[in-house]
Amino acid sequence: MLPSSTAAEAEAALGRAMSYAERAWFGYSAGMPDYYLYCHIVPMLLLVYTLSSLRLALFELGAPSIALRYKLQPRVQLSPAAFLRCYMDTMRALLVTIAPLHLLSYPAVKMAGIRTGLPLPSVGEAAAQLVLYFLVDDYIGYWIHRLLHTKWGYDNIHRVHHEYTAPMALAAPYGHWSDVLILGAPSLVGPSIVPCHITTFWLWLVIRQIEAIDTHSGFKFPFNPTIYIPFYGGAEYHDYHHFVGEHSQSNFSSLFTFCDYLHGTDKGYRYHIAKLSEGITALIAKHHHNDMEDKGNTDEDMGDKGKDNKDMGDTVKERKDMNDNDNEDERMDNKRMDGKDIDDKDNEDAGKDGIDMDGKDMDDVGMQGKGIDDKGMGAIHIDLNEYMEYIQIVRKTFRTDEEAYMFYVETMREKGFWCYKG
Repeated sequence: MLPSSTAAEAEAALGRAMSYAERAWFGYSAGMPDYYLYCHIVPMLLLVYTLSSLRLALFELGAPSIALRYKLQPRVQLSPAAFLRCYMDTMRALLVTIAPLHLLSYPAVKMAGIRTGLPLPSVGEAAAQLVLYFLVDDYIGYWIHRLLHTKWGYDNIHRVHHEYTAPMALAAPYGHWSDVLILGAPSLVGPSIVPCHITTFWLWLVIRQIEAIDTHSGFKFPFNPTIYIPFYGGAEYHDYHHFVGEHSQSNFSSLFTFCDYLHGTDKGYRYHIAKLSEGITALIAKHHHNDMEDKGNTDEDMGDKGKDNKDMGDTVKERKDMNDNDNEDERMDNKRMDGKDIDDKDNEDAGKDGIDMDGKDMDDVGMQGKGIDDKGMGAIHIDLNEYMEYIQIVRKTFRTDEEAYMFYVETMREKGFWCYKG
């Protein structure tokens, strides 16, 4: 509750006129106890979790053909009942753990110095505080996550969260109740070290929730704005951690990648990426070489076609000359005699020549076009045997055959090739 009861008193206390945002905040919070303001975070987190995760679930269920293009593990497809069960289990865990945690931690937050009054923080102040909170949360969360992957921690607590080896947004906060509390605690350390305004505190926890949903989404979208955040791990980075599961000793960071890099716990993932790139490069070179050979053969066929067309033209010319001679002989014979039988024979021969031209010879010309690719020169044909051969080379780097093919096609397109299934 703000100490000033009127806007004039608030402006007098500030020594300046209130901004539009400060007026709105004053109108909303002036008569509201601080505890109620703090408790806003509970419905906020539940609402953000529901809206952010359900939209991805509906996208996957409603447009599977489109969703599979961006899904990191396309072979894993859950039923609507499985999505609903995950949502209900997670909401139950949040109501049992996160809600009481925030409702009961108010005295500690108040002691830490979280304020509710005026002035509101500037954009620069809030941004600096958020960066610090992210760094602190990521570092502490990294070590807690590593401890949860020890044998005791995994078997007794963390294995519940890893029931989903193919992460999805709804399963971001899914886990054992103690796991939710333990991994959620680092998000409160930053605001305890550097106190902030309650609005910044709300923003921090909401962004942190959205980030957790993003890294567990199971999708790699090319238009995701997080690709511009330096050292941000993202969905693909954390998806590898879930895929390996119990034996994973890689990619423990939830936000950035530098803790894993500094402590050497990203070696498995870097090996995965290196082998993937190596295999893709080798396969591109192989198909590019084959494509050049196919193009050479096509050019040779085109040359043969031109030669055949020239020969055909000469043959037509010769037949025309012969027909002209026959016609001339016919006119001369008609002047000397009425040779009906001879005329019939000549017409018969002319008709036979016409059949030869329209039949066998023209079919030969048509056959010359079979070597031309109707989809354009330089297209690369891909079939199951070709990319399955590649998968066998770097089998451990791929989780699904579909992922291998999709990654291959995407890489080929980036290299400037046209790709399609043969």
